[in-house]
Parts: sequence; structure tokens; C-alpha cells
Amino acid sequence: MNGRPTALAALLVPLLLAACTQADGGASAAASSPQVAPPAPTPAAEPAVVAFSRVDLDGAALLERGKLWDSPNHPVDRPRVERGALAEDGTLRLRDGALLVVQLPGRVQGALELELDGAVLGGATVRLVSLAAPLAGLATADRVEEVGEALAARLAQTLVEAPWPVDAVRFAAGPFDGDRKNLWLLLSVEVAAGGAVELRGARLRERIAATPAHHSIGGESRPALPIAAGARHRFALPALPAGARVALALGLPEGMAGATPPLRATCRLSGATPAEQQIVLADGPTLDDEPLRRWREVTFTIDAARDAGAALEIALEGPAGAVVLAMRPAVHARRDAATPLDLLLISLDTLRADRVGAFGSKRGLTPNLDRFALRCVRFQRATSPANWTLPAHGSLMTGLQPLVHGAHRFGARVSIAGWPNLASACAAAGMATAAFTGGGYVDAAFGFDRGFERYQTLDALMTPRNLRYARSPRRAMERFNAALRSDVDFADVLEWGAAHADRRSFLFFHTYHAHDYAPAEATARARGLVEPAPFPSPIELQQGDLTAVQPGSAQLADYEARYDATVAEIDATLGALLDALERRGALDHTAIVITADHGEAFLEHGTLFHATGLHDEVMRVPLLIHAPGALPRDVDVPVSLIDVAPTLRELAGLPPAEACSGVSLVPLLRGEELAARPLLLQDAPASGATHSALLLGRFKYVRWTAPPREQLYDVVADPGETRDLVTEQDHAATLAQARAALERVLAQFEAEAERLAAWRAAGGVAGGDLDAQLDQMGYGR
Repeated sequence: MNGRPTALAALLVPLLLAACTQADGGASAAASSPQVAPPAPTPAAEPAVVAFSRVDLDGAALLERGKLWDSPNHPVDRPRVERGALAEDGTLRLRDGALLVVQLPGRVQGALELELDGAVLGGATVRLVSLAAPLAGLATADRVEEVGEALAARLAQTLVEAPWPVDAVRFAAGPFDGDRKNLWLLLSVEVAAGGAVELRGARLRERIAATPAHHSIGGESRPALPIAAGARHRFALPALPAGARVALALGLPEGMAGATPPLRATCRLSGATPAEQQIVLADGPTLDDEPLRRWREVTFTIDAARDAGAALEIALEGPAGAVVLAMRPAVHARRDAATPLDLLLISLDTLRADRVGAFGSKRGLTPNLDRFALRCVRFQRATSPANWTLPAHGSLMTGLQPLVHGAHRFGARVSIAGWPNLASACAAAGMATAAFTGGGYVDAAFGFDRGFERYQTLDALMTPRNLRYARSPRRAMERFNAALRSDVDFADVLEWGAAHADRRSFLFFHTYHAHDYAPAEATARARGLVEPAPFPSPIELQQGDLTAVQPGSAQLADYEARYDATVAEIDATLGALLDALERRGALDHTAIVITADHGEAFLEHGTLFHATGLHDEVMRVPLLIHAPGALPRDVDVPVSLIDVAPTLRELAGLPPAEACSGVSLVPLLRGEELAARPLLLQDAPASGATHSALLLGRFKYVRWTAPPREQLYDVVADPGETRDLVTEQDHAATLAQARAALERVLAQFEAEAERLAAWRAAGGVAGGDLDAQLDQMGYGR
């Protein structure tokens, strides 16, 4: 941009880096397993792009539907126009330096095309730019120059800068790959002295590239390809063994005009015995005049083996301009006695290890987990590499240290989509893959959906069909939740498992229930809690309110009691899941990991909750691994969440990742030893400081950078970390070794992270609906 902070036109679209699924390289899994490679789509028969109208707003409606960011997480329900006026006929007249901010409905999944209808009185220039994030303070700026300065400071790149000497103009911007991007249009105009622009209307079109990408419908992300009405697409399939299942899903894109008349998709499986299914797609029940849309499942079961010439063809009939998203077909072989293990990964967000009986709790909150733990290897010294959700789960799925995968700085909202993950390896081995998550910092926007055929982002324990929902912080997001998954609950998780019981599978389940301190009312009353809660929910507290919560206070006791109540409810839910697995006999062929991304602090060391601090109440996590044939026992060797992905890969017979910070724990499952190694834990707040801790055998060394200080603990003799050994002469040698070891480990991971520098420079930034969700979870401050 030039130095004058005046007219800017910005499409405020957070870049979420949702790259196409990248399958892991390397050899396939063990040759003894009946695996089928995923089908590769043939070149698209339709045109290079598919376009459909997203919005068509005249000048008046454009303003009525406008919103403006007051801060990165709080939209203000009013439009903002600087140096412009709306005429009675709906025409908007923009003078020199005018700024118009409008929030447009929908989520971008391709490129955008903006068409303006109006007249220019004198020459004019329109700019279209993409910013890295919503702008704090934009709505409160008194002068348009202040807004321009704020924009210039956050400018990512200019997408379009064009003269407007004619009566109509069309701009194309993008592509913006990925899902869940709210559309923020900031239109600005530079005109000649005395001139103006009369804007009569605006049309925004989305152009979806006809290549496979991840698309979200109803809060559920799938790898899919757009198919236009009147077009036909052919997916080539590999050889299909008898009993194999070909699975796909179809859905109407969000943002597309209502499907009237309905669209008819014909799915035809060619080969020795052709099979055909027809699916009619139309908008379902509406909420506030917005259609509720869902993916529609389509499956074919192969009765007799077919050669490699088989294919799946999809033909679409419907009105011109209509589009259907078709999930890439997945081929799942039928399970037999030689099939390698299934995988089940359960992440109980914010669960402290010391709240689980198998890890020392005497509170009796987790009878189901404790009973199951008797069949597991119990890792008593498992830690998370980070103290908040995004980096910890990034490491859980990739096996990479947060400093390496790049999603480590709190508030930065960087995607991990560029890294091969556990789900990608499972999909490449022909496993059915699904995830049921709470969204937020494990949303598909951050790349966690890569490799999953089905990735849902609304917590199955906190939706309108659950009593807990009414008490969840998500109650303030009723419209958001209902529009996504109004009819889902934990039964969906059980149903998916039952439907794939005869197929090799990987299921990931995650819940924020403990994070949100929102037990059902009956549970709260049964545990003697005052109803309604006498204090604000922890995620409703502002930063300044935290200091008012004192040790021994009734407020802190209430928080701990409600947290414990949610842990008990989670345990009851897991009991139902584990019982279902046992009834099906699935425990005999399933490797199961139950863990958490981090714990929770209750002022043990002066901090509340998480995302701050490096003490064990936040960093120690439960870790149970059930592997058929592994003898149940306690393991006291320090391990990390970065070890989970390589462990599950080995248990399932999958090839190791090309890059991995962790190690497989399978030797420990066999009763063997594992070479000693230091484990890095980090706290990377938004301030830019980075605090680090290093586990070295029985010692834990902590280095704080702002203000600078050190701590040293013997976590075996002092598991509560109550005695700092830094000043004790007897431990001077240990302290010196720890300092040097931390420097070596940081240098190692920083060198490894340099390979990601280019990718991280273009890292994804979440916004729109996801910003609102994160704010409701207490992450907006």
C-alpha cells in the first residue's frame, strides 16, 4: 500500500490453511493385512471451476445485514459507513475515502468473485485486500484515517487494486481454500476531487475449484469434490475384494441458494455386477430462514471380487448453477482374523491426572475409567508438551513437538494441515476414519480433519439433545449449534462404531465437558452444589477477575466441585462406550488410548485454570493404553503426548511418520526398557515470551523468561512441586546439567522447526463463527 492511510477495500477473510489431505509416505502396512489403497479421482469432466451465486444484495439490504468487529471476538450489530450516505431509493453514495464494512453470510470454500453495480461520477479506484485477522478497535475509530492506519498495520496482501471508470465492475479474489470462513467485506473508494460513486447493488459469487478439498456442511468436514448440475464425474477404484464396502457422502454446499427444485444424484458402481443408487438432495427444516444441511451417506457392499477396472460414477440433475459436494469414495475391506488392530483415541480435554483413581485420586469420580485401567498399561508420569488445547492436540495427532509443528503460540491460531497425521496414515491403509470433537481449538479449520472421512465439530456431550447442553457455555450459541448439529448426541459415536464393527477403523473422540464446568443440574444437586451457580463460570471471568479468586475461598471450592462433577459425568459416558466395545468383542482387536491434552490449576502454584504455568497440575495428564496382549501394569518412565501417534502407528502396523519428535511406547508395553531422554514442556503466551520446562529423569527444571527465574524440583520425592531446589548446593550439578540440556533440546527443535518457516509464514488464522465459539469457551481474552 502507499503511505496514505485512506481508501482501502478489504475482504476480511481469515486464511485457515485447509490444504488437501496429504497421505503419509512410505510403505503400506504389514503385508498380511487385507488393505485397499484409497481411490484416486480421475480428472474432472466438468469445467475447471463451478460457480454459484452466494448472495445478491441491493444497497439497502447490504447495510441492514452489516456487522463490524469491535474487537477480534466481539461483533457489533451495526453497519459502519464512513463518508457515505444511503439514499431513499437504496443507492449508496460513497465519497472519497469512503469505507463500508459488511458481514456477508456463508463460508468460503473456493475463490470469490465480487460484482458491483453502480455509477462513477469522476474516476475512482477500488481496492480489495486480505488481512491477517479481524481488527481490534476498528469500530471505535473516530476518523476514517484512523481506520486506514489500523488496516495498513494489519495488511497481509493486496488482492485487487483497479480503476472503476465504467458503470459496472467485477473483481475476482482468492482462491481461499478451506472451510468456515466468515466473509467480511470492507469496501473503500478513492475518487477524483468532487467525484463520488453511486452503488446500486453488490453480488458475491463463490467459485469452487473442481478438485478434491475438505468442505464443511453442518459442522461436519469431509474430503469432497464439487459436481455441477448436468455434469458427471467418474472416480476410479482399485480392485475390490469380496465383502468390501465403498462409502461416500453427498451434500449441498453451505451458502448455495436453496435447492428448488431438489437435486437428483445418481451414483453408479460399474464392474462385473453394476449397482446404482439415487439420492435426492434438498434443504431440510429451516432455522430463521436458513437451511439446515447434512451429508447424506451412500454405501455399496461388494458381493463378489472385482478387478481394478471398477469405477464409481456420479451424475447430477438439477437447476443450472446448482452444485453438490461428493465425498471421495473410500474403500473398506471386511475385517478377518488377519486384519491388524483398530484404533480408538479418546481425549478428555482439561482432565487432571490426579482426578482419576488409576492415577492416585481418592475422590471416587472415575469408577469406569478405573475399572478399565485394570486392563491397561498405566503411564504414571505422562505429560503434555503444552498447556492448552491446540498445540497439545497438534502433537497428539502428528507426533511433533509444538515448537516444530508451529501451532504453539497462544492466540496465534495456526493450522497443522501441512503435516501428515495419524488419521492420514490410517486412511492410506484403507481404515474407516471418523472423529467426534468439540470443535474450538480442535476445529477442522486448524487442519485436524485431514485424513478423516467424517470430522464433526460440535461436542457430542453438550448438544441440545443432552441435559448438559442447557448448562453449557454453548447455550449462548444456540443459533450456531442448532444450525450445525441440532440432532446429535453421544449416541452418534456409538452408532458409528457399531456400523463399522466389521471394518478396520480409527475413531477419535474428544469432549470439552470438563473444560466448561457445566454439569447437568441433577448431577450438581446430587453432589450438594448450590443451584444456580453462585459465581460466574470460569470461562466467563475476565482477566482482572482472576486475582479475586483466593485460596480457600468459597468461589474456588465451587469451581473445583463443579469441575469434579463434570469429570464424573464424563466417566459415566465413557463407561457406556467401553461396555459397547466389550459386548461386540472389539477389545480383542482394538488398541485404545485414553488421555487428556492438559490438566487444570486451582491455585496450587498461584495460577488458575490452564493456558498458563508449567506445574504438574496443568502439565501431567492421564495416559492409559490398552493393547491386546500387553500385560496391565504401571509404568513410571516419563513419556509425552508426542509419543502417542508413533505408538498407535506401530500397534496398527502402519509405517512410521517421515518426521516425528516422539517415540513409540510399544517397547514399554512389552515390558522392555526405553532409552532415557529429556522431555520438553512449554508455555508460549500471546505476549511473545516462551517459558520452558525439561523433564530429566526424576528432576524437572523450569526456566521462566519474563521475569527471568529458575526452578528445580525432584518430582518423584516431591510430586506436588512444593520444594524448589535451585538454591540448594547439593543440587548445583543437577541444575547446571539441566540448564545445558534445555539449551540443547531447544536448539534441536528450533532447527527442526526451520523447515516449517515458509509454511508458517502463511499460517491459517481463524475467524468468523469460530471466533465466537472460542470466545464462548473463554479463549477470547
